[in-house]
Amino acid sequence: MDSLDSSIIIAGQKLFILQGDRSHSLQWEKYGFRLECPQGAVTKDTEVAVTALAGGNFKVPNSTVLVSAVYAISVSKGLLKPLVIELQHCVDLRKTSQTGCLKFVRAPLKSPNAYQFSIVEGGSFSVGNRYGSIERDEFCALGIGHVGNGDTPNGGGNGSENDTQTQGTNNDCEEETNGDTPNDSSNGARENSSGGGATPPTSTTPPHDSINDDPSQLVREVESHTTDEPTMQQSDHVLSDSDETTATVSIEQCPARNDDESSTDHSTTHSAASRDTLYSGMMYYDKKEAGHWKAMYSVVRDLEVLKTYFESKQGSGIEYDNVVDSFKFIEPNGTLKLTLHTVQEVGWTVNPDRKPMKLLQSRVDLFPLNPSYATCSVSVYAEIGVAKKPLHCPIELTGIDPDITICINRSPPPSLSMRDSTISSSSTASISQTRRETEEGTFRSDIAHRVMTECTSLVKDCGIDIHFLVDKLLEHKIVNAREKRRIIAQESDDERMDELLHIILSSIRMNGKVFGIFLDILREEDTLRTIALADELIQKYNNS
Repeated sequence: MDSLDSSIIIAGQKLFILQGDRSHSLQWEKYGFRLECPQGAVTKDTEVAVTALAGGNFKVPNSTVLVSAVYAISVSKGLLKPLVIELQHCVDLRKTSQTGCLKFVRAPLKSPNAYQFSIVEGGSFSVGNRYGSIERDEFCALGIGHVGNGDTPNGGGNGSENDTQTQGTNNDCEEETNGDTPNDSSNGARENSSGGGATPPTSTTPPHDSINDDPSQLVREVESHTTDEPTMQQSDHVLSDSDETTATVSIEQCPARNDDESSTDHSTTHSAASRDTLYSGMMYYDKKEAGHWKAMYSVVRDLEVLKTYFESKQGSGIEYDNVVDSFKFIEPNGTLKLTLHTVQEVGWTVNPDRKPMKLLQSRVDLFPLNPSYATCSVSVYAEIGVAKKPLHCPIELTGIDPDITICINRSPPPSLSMRDSTISSSSTASISQTRRETEEGTFRSDIAHRVMTECTSLVKDCGIDIHFLVDKLLEHKIVNAREKRRIIAQESDDERMDELLHIILSSIRMNGKVFGIFLDILREEDTLRTIALADELIQKYNNS
C-alpha cells in the first residue's frame, strides 16, 4: 500500500481475488488473518489487499492497549455485503467477563489522522478463541485493543461467547481508498475520562447502501501476488533488525496520551492487559566459531505475525530449538528471571552475557526499539579435545505461568587429533581405497543405499548421540531446521532414530555422497562402536 508512512514496519502482504457466487473462507494463518466472504458479497474480480503491519507510530484511545497486529486492508470495488474479518489477538480469554475487554479499533492511513485509532462498534470474542471476528464493508487499518477493565458499554455486546455484533460502515475508509484526505472527526483517537471503559464513536456518515442484483463471484486466493518475505518501510530510529512489532502491541508507545489523562487510568489499563497477555519464548543458537556459540532466548507476544517476522529477521545460520514456549507473566508488568544451572559436563563453559538474566515485560513490549530488550544471551564454549560429551545445561524460567525449564543442548566439536587424522593423507588414503566411486568422485547411490538398508539395525545399536547426529546432518544440509525440530520432538530415541534413518536413506538414494558424509560423522563421534560401524559399512560397500 503506497499510503503507508515511513514509520511502518511491514511483516507481510497478501492479495485475495474474489470472483464467484459462493461463500468461501480465506486463511492467512501465518500472519493471524482470516477472511470470510459470504455468497453474493462481491462483484467479479474484486481484489482485497491485506498488509500485516509489524509496527508503526500508532495512537490508540485512552485506556486502550493494542493486543493484535494492525492490518491495512483495501478493497478494489464496493461490496454488496459485508465481509467477515477475523484477527488473532494475544489475550488469554478464560472467562466470559474477559471478552468485554476486547474491542476492534480502526484508523485511516493518511494524514491528518493517520494511524489514530478509534473504537469500532460491534465484533465478537469468545472464551478459548484467539481470534476475534467482525463484519466490515469498508476498510482501512484494523486491529484489536484491550479496553480498560472490561466494564465498557459495547452496544449490546456483553462478552458472551455467542454474542455477535455487527457494525455500520464508516466512509473515512472509502475516502482512504479513493485517495481523499479523511475529514471525519471520529477517525481520531477518542479521549475517555474513565479508566474503566470507552464509548464507541458515533459515525457522522450514514451506512453505505450498495446492494445490486449481480452477484457472480468465485473466491480464490492468488499466490502469485503474495509475498511471504517481510518488507520494511521505517524511519531511522527503528532498528532494521527488529524482530517484532513497534507500536502494534506496545503498551508504552501505543496509547494516545492527553494532558488530562490520569496516570492512574493508564497504569490500570496497562496492568489489566498485561495480566492476560500471552507470550512466546524461543531458544536458538548462533555459531561463532568452532567450539563457541551464542545461545539466545527471546520473548515476543504470542502472535503469529510477530513470530513469523522474528524468524525472518534472523540470519541463515541461526539454529532454532524444537519447542516454542507459551506463558503469561505472573505479576502485572512482571519480570521473567532466567537462572542458569551449574555446568556438569567436563570441558564446557557457559557464561551469561549480562547479569542478572531477566526480561521485563514492559521492555519486551518495546522490543522493536532495541533487540536486546526481548533477548537474553549466553556464551557457550567447548574446550576442543576436552569436551567429549554433549552439553545439556538447564535454565529455569520463573516469574511466569507456568514455570519452565529449558536446556542449552550442544554437541562437542571434533578434537584436534580427530580433525588432523581426518585430513591426514593416511586417513584419506584409507577411506578412498575402500570407496567404489563413480566418475563424479562419489559413492554410487544404489550400492550405498543397499548397504545402509541392510545395516539399519547396526546403526540403531551403535550408540551414536542423537543430538550430535542431528546437528551434523543439519550442518551438511541433509536435514533442515524444521526437520530437526520435528525429529527432536519425537517421544523416544527409537522414534528419533527411525525418522533420521528414513531421511538418511532417502538422501543416499538421491545422492551417494551422503553415504560418505554419514561415514565421516560416525568417525567424528570417535567411539569404538561408531568407528567399527564405519569400517563395516565401507567393507560391505567395497564387497558389493
